[in-house]
Amino acid sequence: MFCFLLVFGAVFAEFRTLTKKEGETFTIEFPSNPTTGYIWKFNEPQSNEEPILKLLDEKYEPNFKQPTHGPKLAGGGGIHRFVFQTEKRGTMDLEFVHARPWEHTNPIPEVVRVVVE
Repeated sequence: MFCFLLVFGAVFAEFRTLTKKEGETFTIEFPSNPTTGYIWKFNEPQSNEEPILKLLDEKYEPNFKQPTHGPKLAGGGGIHRFVFQTEKRGTMDLEFVHARPWEHTNPIPEVVRVVVE
């Protein structure tokens, strides 16, 4: 999946490449536990060009089901899913960050390169 390298206090993330067909729908998933305050965010590309894909949906899904009776469970992890659909041929780098919204830091983005054939 992702490989992290810690060198002299800096974190570098390797990006992965996905190859998709025009009109295809696909999902990118990250492990998540929003009870820690950290959430995944997709950085929408800022460009005047027509994008080669669009974000259809994003949501967090816990790894467990809440009990039907009794107190609700908190603190469990899950998966944050981003669903995209390709629009046209080309290459696009998608950037995702894992951060606490109230902290003003510049987290290293996770980059997923999508090649649409």
